Amino acid sequence: MHAALYRAGAFAIIRSLVELARGQTSRARRTLNESVAELRLRDAAQLLPVALALRVLSTPSIDSAQPDVWLDFVSLDRAPQPRQILARAAFAAAKGETLADYPLFERELLAGDSGRLVDAAGRSTRRRLADLARAAEGSRAARLARLVDVFDDPDPAAAEELARDATTSGYWGIAVQALARAAHLWSTAGDVRRCGIVVRQLRRLVRSHGVTPGDYAARALAIAELTSREEEIVRLTRSGKSNADIARALTVSQRTVEGHLYRIFAKLGIADRSQLSSEFDPGIDGM
Repeated sequence: MHAALYRAGAFAIIRSLVELARGQTSRARRTLNESVAELRLRDAAQLLPVALALRVLSTPSIDSAQPDVWLDFVSLDRAPQPRQILARAAFAAAKGETLADYPLFERELLAGDSGRLVDAAGRSTRRRLADLARAAEGSRAARLARLVDVFDDPDPAAAEELARDATTSGYWGIAVQALARAAHLWSTAGDVRRCGIVVRQLRRLVRSHGVTPGDYAARALAIAELTSREEEIVRLTRSGKSNADIARALTVSQRTVEGHLYRIFAKLGIADRSQLSSEFDPGIDGM
């Protein structure tokens, strides 16, 4: 029985690593919770510290104000900083080590903190992530290095190209961040329709693969949010009403309805009413 529990816990760690690499942090946390529960009962290879460290890694916005994140480490002499916890817990290391002693964990923490990567103050963070990514081998490291380049590039086409490549390769978390970058750039450029197309791709990716968007991607999704009046027009359009019918129902002119629909189509990155019926889901992203 103990051997079976150990195997289940070990395999759960492997699954969580795949999920983390794909950006499915919510799913990874559930898997790691399973792993921790199993390994507490049987841990022949001392994998529990690794599972606990990965659980910290999968926690968005790691913050010392989140006691549940480091509850398992209260036996330490003093409560360390969350990033020191990660480094020390990973291999039950000796005191005094820092996250810099574990470049893989540091790289993944930086990569997941897209909010810090994109602003002007995040230039040093981007440089550090680029250095860590370029010092490593493997396709994920190469794409993380490209992601840093995308955050420094004002051309949204580069972000979209990386998103396509990352999606094809199964690095959905990187693809989400790249699409979010493209959406923000198109929005800044004032191209509402192109921004809407990218946000639609972003929404599909998040929904179909269960990727946790993060703050930066969530802000990109919010760009295409509809007003209450636009939502009402969408509802009436989906019910089969014509523009004239909608105008009468809302006591506005038909031209006003047409203007609303034009803006709705642009925000959602669609071309006509038929796509509105098939693409728009009011249960997604608060719309």
